[in-house]
Amino acid sequence: MPEYANRAAAVSTARRNFNHVLDVAGLKYDSNGNARSPYSLRRFALQSRLRNSKGKVNIYWLAKNAGTSVEQQERFYLKNMELSAEQVENLQTLGDDV
Repeated sequence: MPEYANRAAAVSTARRNFNHVLDVAGLKYDSNGNARSPYSLRRFALQSRLRNSKGKVNIYWLAKNAGTSVEQQERFYLKNMELSAEQVENLQTLGDDV
């Protein structure tokens, strides 16, 4: 929202828009009853990328691309994510054995 000189107003407008979309879609709360936030989308994106790669994405490159660290990913974004069968299999392989 570069047209907003007042950045606090821009953040407030973005938050209202985000919450409106969640309300209309019936997605205001996650399955644990926690209210969703814009960071929920970040968490979802990182988890989806890792899960959909079937265990092949390099978590270090994922962290660098997201502008975060592996430690932050593990503490905040991936802490409740269960490993997929492909990720478990990938952990058991030695490089090109796949």
